[in-house]
Amino acid sequence: MNIKQLILDRDGDLSGMDLRNQSLIYEDFSYVNLFQADLSNADAIYSNFEGANLTDTKLIGTNLAYSNLREAKLIRSDLHSANLRNANLQNAMLDGSCLTNIQFGSAIGDMKYIKSLQIEDYCISYTATHLAIGNEIYKFTNDIIRLKPLNGVLLPSDYLNKWMDCIMNIIDMSPAAPSPLIADNGLASK
Repeated sequence: MNIKQLILDRDGDLSGMDLRNQSLIYEDFSYVNLFQADLSNADAIYSNFEGANLTDTKLIGTNLAYSNLREAKLIRSDLHSANLRNANLQNAMLDGSCLTNIQFGSAIGDMKYIKSLQIEDYCISYTATHLAIGNEIYKFTNDIIRLKPLNGVLLPSDYLNKWMDCIMNIIDMSPAAPSPLIADNGLASK
């Protein structure tokens, strides 16, 4: 499928389009209207969605790693099990979106539902329920973190010993808003 030609033929309006299971690697969807489109299980790694309208879009299991979602409208979108590792979500609108089981390590957050910062060699991203240091995701449990990540790999103890109190203080002072559609066991990284 020639995405560039499709965007040109439809004057940037791909609303309702079925793009499930498509290879969309490196595609440019900047400022394209993808309202109610279905991109479930698509491979959109390194794609550009800057300013795109993805409202009510299905992105279930979509690989958006390293993608630019800056200022994208993802309102009420279903991102269940999406890969957002290293994605740029700066100023994206995620209100009402399903963020269950997302992979979000090293993502630049929207600073409301996914917040981010960098300390030394590690990018840190967090939601109301999980913390990612690099691509290792930890689940919050009663305002503390189990120091065994969900995927079984533990960061160097010298880093954790040096920075964990600081990281937790930052999270306490600037918590991420809970998404109404994050399940209690959500945001697992596998």
